[in-house]
Amino acid sequence: MVLRYLLSADGGRQGQRRALLVAVMAGMLIALLFGYIAFSIERAAHQQREIQARQLATAVAHGLGARLERSLSSAIALTAVLRQGGGKIDNFKGLAKELINEFGGISALQLAPGGTIAQIEPLAGNERAVGFSPIKDPVQGPEVQRVIEQRQLGLTGPFELRQGGMGVVGRNPVFLRDAEGRETLWGLVQVLIRVPDLLVMSRLDTIEQAGYRYELWRIKPSNKERQVFARSSDLALERPVNVSIPVPNGEWVLSVAPDAGWHSPRDLLLEGAALCLITLLGAAAVYFALRQVQLLHYQVSRQSKD
Repeated sequence: MVLRYLLSADGGRQGQRRALLVAVMAGMLIALLFGYIAFSIERAAHQQREIQARQLATAVAHGLGARLERSLSSAIALTAVLRQGGGKIDNFKGLAKELINEFGGISALQLAPGGTIAQIEPLAGNERAVGFSPIKDPVQGPEVQRVIEQRQLGLTGPFELRQGGMGVVGRNPVFLRDAEGRETLWGLVQVLIRVPDLLVMSRLDTIEQAGYRYELWRIKPSNKERQVFARSSDLALERPVNVSIPVPNGEWVLSVAPDAGWHSPRDLLLEGAALCLITLLGAAAVYFALRQVQLLHYQVSRQSKD
């Protein structure tokens, strides 16, 4: 049909217009074909970049979660000693030093009988926390009450510490059994972990070294707002991959995205230029080939008539 349409024209302007029209249509088909191929290649490359980003984020998140879990385990050990001693520890300072050295990543261990902090190791730099009652605090109180009700280790924060800086506190409620077998709340064992120290030990810097940016955030239980408590840059992440980090009675999320974006503007520009060039060359080749056929057919027709 197309060939008949072309050959029915004369060898002049009418033939040129028809050949040009067919060449334009062929160029559009070439553009669609190669555009689809380029889109498929770019989509596969984007999926591969997402897989790499997720693998990196998962590895770092696993390390962070493991580091946090190990540090908080000191609260379980200290709770066991308290129960064995009926709520008393003869050498809290010495025992706390041993636990801090053993479990690592701990800024301070605290004993809060009745919910009020009475002993801290190390005390230097944490003096302001002595006498503080987290149960009565309007910010930390609801989370502390939830930990006591659940009777298991819970994590509060991150939040601004009274002694300065951003930190989290692992709290384990201590219940003692009396002679009649009834359990009463003795108080809380608390593990203070400073967020900057946790991030350094968890090697979050490897994310930046690999060419990515990150955000570490959670949903606040009190108001359901998103709280970002660590980030590599103030710039918003572009369609990040999110990896969940389970923490006691909650969840943190590590979001990671490429520093330069998922798509390189330079590569997109080169791909667009290549597509335009292929389209133009293809349309030109079709046009000149059709004109040759038209002119040959026209000459043969004239000779036949002569």
